[in-house]
Amino acid sequence: MTESTTFPLEDVDLADLDRFRDNLAWAQFDTLRREDPVHWNPEPAPNHGFWAVTRYDDIWAVDKDTETFTSEKFVNLEEVDDDLMDIRRSLLETDGARHHAMRALIAREFSPQNLLRNYEAFLRQLTRQTVEAALADPEFDFVERISADFPIQVLARLLDVPREDTGQLIAWGNEMVGNTDPDYTEHPLDSPESEKYKHLPFRSPTTQDVFDYGRALRDARRGGDGRDLVSMLANRIPTDGIPLSDRDFDNYFLLLVIAGNETTRHAISNSMLGLINQPDQLRALQEDPALIADGVEELLRWASPVYHFRRTATRDVELGGKQIKEGDKVVMWFASGNRDDSVFADPYRIDVRRPNVDHLTFGKGSPHLCLGNALARMEVRLMFEELLPRLSSIELTDEPTRVRSNFVNGIKRFPVRVKRRGTTITRTVIREFEADLVVRAAQPVAEDVVALTLEALGGGALPAWTPGAHIDLMLADDLVRQYSLCGRPGRDDAWRIAVLRTPDSRGGSERVHRLRAGDTIRVRGPRNHFPVAPASRYIFIAGGIGITPLLAMIYELDATGAEWELHYGGRRRASMAFLDELAGYGDRVHLIPQDELGIIDLASVLATPRPGTLVYACGPEPLLAAVEKACQPWPAGTLHLERFAARQQPATTGNSSFELVLQRSGKTLTVPPDKSVFQAVRAAGVSVLGSCLEGICGTCETRVIDGEIDHRDSVLDEEERASGETMMICVSRCRSARLTLDL
Repeated sequence: MTESTTFPLEDVDLADLDRFRDNLAWAQFDTLRREDPVHWNPEPAPNHGFWAVTRYDDIWAVDKDTETFTSEKFVNLEEVDDDLMDIRRSLLETDGARHHAMRALIAREFSPQNLLRNYEAFLRQLTRQTVEAALADPEFDFVERISADFPIQVLARLLDVPREDTGQLIAWGNEMVGNTDPDYTEHPLDSPESEKYKHLPFRSPTTQDVFDYGRALRDARRGGDGRDLVSMLANRIPTDGIPLSDRDFDNYFLLLVIAGNETTRHAISNSMLGLINQPDQLRALQEDPALIADGVEELLRWASPVYHFRRTATRDVELGGKQIKEGDKVVMWFASGNRDDSVFADPYRIDVRRPNVDHLTFGKGSPHLCLGNALARMEVRLMFEELLPRLSSIELTDEPTRVRSNFVNGIKRFPVRVKRRGTTITRTVIREFEADLVVRAAQPVAEDVVALTLEALGGGALPAWTPGAHIDLMLADDLVRQYSLCGRPGRDDAWRIAVLRTPDSRGGSERVHRLRAGDTIRVRGPRNHFPVAPASRYIFIAGGIGITPLLAMIYELDATGAEWELHYGGRRRASMAFLDELAGYGDRVHLIPQDELGIIDLASVLATPRPGTLVYACGPEPLLAAVEKACQPWPAGTLHLERFAARQQPATTGNSSFELVLQRSGKTLTVPPDKSVFQAVRAAGVSVLGSCLEGICGTCETRVIDGEIDHRDSVLDEEERASGETMMICVSRCRSARLTLDL
């Protein structure tokens, strides 16, 4: 299936917005990839033209090379002088340490683990409400009732704004993102009237309205402890120590309003239109909803909600046989790369079973990877998990109307007729990544320590992860072990772990040490219960193989210019892993081999509490207990620990039986004193993931609906325990007579 038509190279003009409105972009992209993949495209005055990069590999090369191709000169096609750029600069128009520091202010809120923990239940309920309200009518506009309404309600939750304001947020987003479309704005960007607003992003008077609205929210929340994004921007200092100015905040808030709404909106719209036009794929998802979780990646490839991002060359460089000069605009046409037939067979066909869909939709290999990509993926997945099983049929009642823009691949009107299915809808189980990976390399990195590099069978990308994350190695049916990822975050082609041989263990490390290059191993994850929080300074304390999660943190934080120091102890120098990699960090790394220098002098390292400093420690239990004691005078929330084994729990009076209600399964059980909640749930035939069964890995974390929890894990911190929202059902129990779980 193809949407392409023949388009002569001499007639290609990616600056002609009417061609995008008329859906002729794809034919132009096909011509360029085939005949002139790095193409000079003239523009009307006062602009000077740009290099259009349309092949997948070239786009990837530009995106990851931020030194040669900078974002700091604007990310769309408009040409902006330096003075105006300083006023308009947002997170998108920064590179390097400042970009990372600004991104880190709220990045944890968008991590896959945090979204699953804090938002999945709410988002699913919101999705259902949106779908049910729309399907109450047999005919409606899909954009208005579903794909525009849902993302803005999610954004309202993240920003903590009143529901009644969401209509205004949609209108502002329409006008700014559709700033070249007469339907959306009184003075389109390419009209003379827009010149009076050229000092504002999007050249729209609406921009100032958004600024005023955001500042009012910020001022009301300063000094508070809210967990919404506005409160975080109002009360946190970037990791480089430079506070956000009023202008920084304005542009950051504006970016959230636009990116948090428009991208997901157009992804859902285009995906649904594609499924209507390719009904075999729609039926496949309806007949097997389990395909949706992986099929979302194919839909995001096909939908490509953003056509392009622009960079500016910082030096003369050759790309695709063309000589690009310093200062030239270089435009990555992500949508074109997603239809590159050298990477994706039959690229105009949606194939929800397509393996390893390594698309460009959110960027690739760059620090500018879309901050909200995990949220967008979740929103698209939830929408189709809830919508498609409710549909008996869906069809167009008129041709969709596209946004007049070469930046967003947007649909503004999309009239449909639906028939709903009368069957009961069951909740789709969330599936995390699990696959067989191949050992690329098995290398000794210290005495009795082997580092394994794992990659996907046949190549391709692995799921993104953040420092502190671990994966499960499923070594046998009854043998699953967790190991921290210790490579460089941001690499998606391979994962690295390091494993200490411990002969007195239960056999996991011995099996890992027998693995060789070419062997395959079942892997699940990644999961992160040891994330890095924003701070102005970090103290890392590692004991032995405890260096592994901290090493990944150091790689990421050092790249941002953050201030940190590492105190690394081991039995002897030969037993301490990755010393060669740490050597390049100079006097920030303090090595303490016990046979030479004794143990880490925690009394000295942690002598004086310092505001803005966080302490991260990983290692054997005696070290962590000593770190906990030394940090008692420090402010609450300073210390973050990861344990190898379960923490010694205070003595209890013994276990008692209690009633266990599994709300979604409709089952009521009794948990006897000699069985765990996990064992009782499994015995009842209810599927639940578990791994360590000692309360240290977090795999079995389960949402609690009601009951007084007896926490016995080593994962949750005191604040998380006090909230009573989740528990580790492999070890924790119930103090009350009844416990109700979301299972």
